[in-house]
Amino acid sequence: MSIRQETGFPEGKETTLILSLSCSAAFPIHFRLPGWLSGEMKVSCNNVPLPATVDKNGWLTIHSEWKEGDRLTISLPAEVWMHSLDSVKNGPNAFLYGPVVLAADYSGIQTPNDWMDVQSLTEKMKPVPEKPLHYTVDGIDTITFRPFYEFKENERYFLYHDTTAHATKFHKK
Repeated sequence: MSIRQETGFPEGKETTLILSLSCSAAFPIHFRLPGWLSGEMKVSCNNVPLPATVDKNGWLTIHSEWKEGDRLTISLPAEVWMHSLDSVKNGPNAFLYGPVVLAADYSGIQTPNDWMDVQSLTEKMKPVPEKPLHYTVDGIDTITFRPFYEFKENERYFLYHDTTAHATKFHKK
């Protein structure tokens, strides 16, 4: 048996696994449930939804008889979220979309932390049409977010946003 993956993830919310089998066989397939999921992970085979259970170890489990060419499509719902490196101090914070770290591209003076309320930022982040994983921020025209992996050498970016230092002194609400 072999498995080939076709995906546009993380820009898209789905990934497809194509099974190659010498003969049909019944066995379970287990999928890790990432902690960043924003909803229910769903699996379909050849465009037919499959029932799934979560096993005792927390893995999504699909039991079926598989055949040559079966296409398993896995839906991984995600949204923008904030991770605090120190939950007691509520910062510094990083912004992510699902598993993708988003870095700030900032054209203003000093640091972007001076001009934004980091704790309420996720609700102000709006997707940029036709640019997957790019976000503008309502009310702040000097900052955008995009995947950290898109930044090139010597490009300025901000990855961690601190509310514990001077960060909330000047922010606009």
